[in-house]
Amino acid sequence: MQTKNILLVVVLLGLAALAVMLVVSQQQATPEEGGEGFVPGQEQVGPPPETQNTVPQQVEVLPPPAGSATGTESVLPPETGKSEPDQPISAVPNTPVVKTATVEMSDIGFTPASMTISAGTMVTFVNIGTRDMWPASAMHPTHAEYPTKGGCIGSTFDACKGLKPGEAWDFTFNEKGTWKYHDHLTPNMFAQITVQ
Repeated sequence: MQTKNILLVVVLLGLAALAVMLVVSQQQATPEEGGEGFVPGQEQVGPPPETQNTVPQQVEVLPPPAGSATGTESVLPPETGKSEPDQPISAVPNTPVVKTATVEMSDIGFTPASMTISAGTMVTFVNIGTRDMWPASAMHPTHAEYPTKGGCIGSTFDACKGLKPGEAWDFTFNEKGTWKYHDHLTPNMFAQITVQ
């Protein structure tokens, strides 16, 4: 049994490394002053530029800019600290309203581990792992941190059952605040969602 678990971890790490390599190979870095940057299809000399952040750990759903007539929101990655001063990050006009987000649950945890969303956003928790997982509000075992009561144990932020591999569960976050949550079946696996 232990050999199977070790083999599973090795396979998952290999898949994660392959995914990162594919993302990096598809990105084309902007040339820095005095350098040529990374260009796919050409031989790389030296390490890749340090400005690449290929695996964001936090996603932020931003409301539309003030005075916007489009009534849209867009999802932007977190700032890397390397933005150009004359090119601010802003919402793209005419993008559809984003009122959904996804959290993937795997055998090694939740992805992303931290997320910021607008109130009223529905988050879909998808089990991509190999065993049942049960997303629920902190704290274990009471599930009472999220303030709306009425779930099977403490609050409405509770799947109330283990989700089988491939299953998903949706929850709409209407209460503002930072809400920690965990896998009720593996309580040491946890993450958080901030609702603005």
